[in-house]
Parts: sequence; C-alpha cells; structure tokens
Amino acid sequence: MPPGFPILQMIALTDVTEATYSEVVTFGVNSFFYTVEDIKNEISNTVQMDTTPVLDTKSNHVYVPVRFVAQAFGAQVAWVPEVQHVVITRGTNVIVMVEGQTNYSVNGKSMQMDAPPYIDSHNRTMVPIRFIAEGLGYKVIWNQQALTVTICK
Repeated sequence: MPPGFPILQMIALTDVTEATYSEVVTFGVNSFFYTVEDIKNEISNTVQMDTTPVLDTKSNHVYVPVRFVAQAFGAQVAWVPEVQHVVITRGTNVIVMVEGQTNYSVNGKSMQMDAPPYIDSHNRTMVPIRFIAEGLGYKVIWNQQALTVTICK
C-alpha cells in the first residue's frame, strides 16, 4: 500500500456499498474509466477519461487528472495559468494546489503534501487523489491487489 494512504481496511466494493456511504467513486490505475455510484438512489455510471490515473512509484501516490476527479466529486475546477494554480471548489470547500509544489490550502488553511501536482505529456494537470478527496471530506481506500482507489462519503 502506498505510504500516502492511511492504513484502511481492504474491502470489496460490495462491502463499501453496504456501509453507510452515499457516494462511492472508484479510479483504477492505468484505466481510462472510473465509476461513480449513488448508493441511495441505486445509480451507477461509468465515465471514460482521455488519460489514465497513474501510480507514481517514487512517491507511492496515485495521480489522477484533476478535471476528472473534480467532475467525479461534483466539484468545479479552474486553472489559473499565470500562477499555475489549480482551484477545486465544491460547495463551501475550496482546495488550491500549485503545479510542482507540495504546499496547498484547504478552505484557506495551509497544508503540506509529500507529492506535488504535475502537468503530464498530454498537458493534463495530475494531482495526488488522496489530498483532494480528503480535502473534500471523503474517505480514501486503496486496494493494492486491484490497483484501485475508492473514495467514499
């Protein structure tokens, strides 16, 4: 398990849906698809991305394209090119990250991550998913065998 993920129980998605979660989003490393499940309304959607999440073996973090992770959480994302900031907003929660830097903020509070966002070869801003998910109040579950990250709320 990547050290960037808290030690959490390894559970199957069926176990996640039986829990008290209302939203479940699952990204697979090197997969062009992710799933969004609305447990309460029993709705599941599979969404295709134009680039895949990657497991960075140096930092042991799963990076995802910021646009798709924001979309999966029902958040808005804005890129501020002059300062290379990515701003993710969902309701009253605001996360600000800077490309190449480990300092970021959640609702104005300065935070530190151990793996910075970067721009990939397809000009996509890739972010460590754990910091965004937790910043928006989600629980993060890493499944080493399946190489998936499941985000629950």
